[in-house]
Amino acid sequence: MPKDMAGVMDEYKHGDLHSGSSRGPVVRNRRQAVAIGLSEQRKMGKSVPPNPHEAEHHIRHAQDHLAQALGHSDDD
Repeated sequence: MPKDMAGVMDEYKHGDLHSGSSRGPVVRNRRQAVAIGLSEQRKMGKSVPPNPHEAEHHIRHAQDHLAQALGHSDDD
């Protein structure tokens, strides 16, 4: 069940936050806890900053389409 950011960080603080599922390993890294919290917020449809890895993928994908449209190739 998706949780709010405060709930995720509270679980992390008490050592109850798991990665993946409740059977997954306990999260020991604060950055990972923040990432899990942001992911949960996105699932709930809240407004949060975009995932930088997804944004990077979209930029590369757009560049590939532009290069293809201009007739450029990366195979050179």
